Amino acid sequence: MEKVSTINVTLNNFMGYVFAFAIVLDFNTVWKSDFSVSKQLPYVILGLMLISLYVYLLGKNISKKQVISVVIGTFLIFGYFGLHYLLRPYNIGSVVIFLLHVWILFMLLTVENGSQEIVSLLLKYKNIMIVVAIISLFFWIFGSVLGIISSTGNIQIGWAGGENGVSIPSYYGLYYEAQRINTFGEAGLPRNTAIFTEAPMSSFAFCAAFLIEAYLSKSVNYMTIFVLSLAIISTVSSTGIVFLLIMITVKYIRNISGPFLKQFFLVLGLFGVIFLLGYISLQLFSEKSDTMSAILRADDYLVGFSAWISQPLFGNGIGNTDALLAHMDSWRAIDPSLQGFSNGPFLILSQGGLYFFIFYIYAFFIVLLCH
Repeated sequence: MEKVSTINVTLNNFMGYVFAFAIVLDFNTVWKSDFSVSKQLPYVILGLMLISLYVYLLGKNISKKQVISVVIGTFLIFGYFGLHYLLRPYNIGSVVIFLLHVWILFMLLTVENGSQEIVSLLLKYKNIMIVVAIISLFFWIFGSVLGIISSTGNIQIGWAGGENGVSIPSYYGLYYEAQRINTFGEAGLPRNTAIFTEAPMSSFAFCAAFLIEAYLSKSVNYMTIFVLSLAIISTVSSTGIVFLLIMITVKYIRNISGPFLKQFFLVLGLFGVIFLLGYISLQLFSEKSDTMSAILRADDYLVGFSAWISQPLFGNGIGNTDALLAHMDSWRAIDPSLQGFSNGPFLILSQGGLYFFIFYIYAFFIVLLCH
C-alpha cells in the first residue's frame, strides 16, 4: 500500500511539472510562433494540461460539495463563453482553446484543498524557469555576446514578421537570439530572449519566477535569486530591471528590524539607491535604444481604444486581431514587423468587450478579498 502511495505521489509530482511546462510553452515562446509547429502547438499544450489535470483528479478524494461546485461552475463558464460566441462568432478554435484553459484553472482551484497545491505548481514553474535562465545565460554570454559559440542554424517565426515571418538564430534549439538593442555600437547589444520571441516576454517570465522564489519558497535560495536577477538584467528590459529593483526593495524592507530611526534611514537609503539605479536604467535604455518600441507601445493604447470603442459591449470576437489592424495608421499597417500588439487590457477589451473584461475584474477582486 505504501509503495502504491509513493508511486502516486511521484506520478502527481511529474505531471505537475508537465503542467508547469505547458504553462511556460503557452507564453510567447519561439516554438509557439515557429511556422513549422505553431498551428499544432496550442493543441499539444492543451492536451498536456488536460492529461495532467486528469492524473491529478485521479489522486484526489473529491467531496459531493466539490462535485456540485464543479458542475455548476462548468455550466456557468461554458454558458458565459457560449453566449459571447453566439453574439460575436469568430474563430471557434481560439474560443474553444481559451474556454478550456479557463475551465482547467477553475477545476484546479475548485478541487484542491487549500492553496498548497497551487503553491507547489508555482514552485515547479519557478524550477523550470531556473533551468531556462541558466541555459539562456550560458548561450547569451558565450554565444550572442562573446561569439565563442556559433549558432546551429536559423528558424522562421511569425512574431512581428508578417506572412513571411522573420529568421532568427538558434542555439541547439535551447536558446534563440530574437532581438538586439541599438546600444553599445552599430551592431547593437543582443538581448537575452531565451526561448521567447522578445525580450519583454523573457523578462516577464523571469520576474514571475523571481516573485515565486522570493515570496512563496519556504527558504529563499540566494543563488536562485542571483541567477534570476542576472537573467532579468540580461534581457535589457528597463521595465523588468525597475520591477526587479522594486521586488528586492519590498523584500528587504519587510526584513528590517530594530529601532525606528535605524529602520527609517535604512528604508530611505534603500529607496534612494533604487531610485538612482532605476533612473540610470531608464536613461540608458530609453536614450540610447531605438525609440520605435516606445512609439509602438504608445500607439497600442490608441489602436486598442479605437478597436474597443467600435464594439464596446461585446468586442470584435476572441482572437480577432484583424480588428486591431483595421485601426492602425498606414505607417504601421503596411509594415508586418510593426503590427505586433502588446497592450493586454485593450486586447481583452477590443476582442471581448466589457462583457469579457468584467470576467477579469471579477477574478481580480475575488483574489483580493480572499487574501
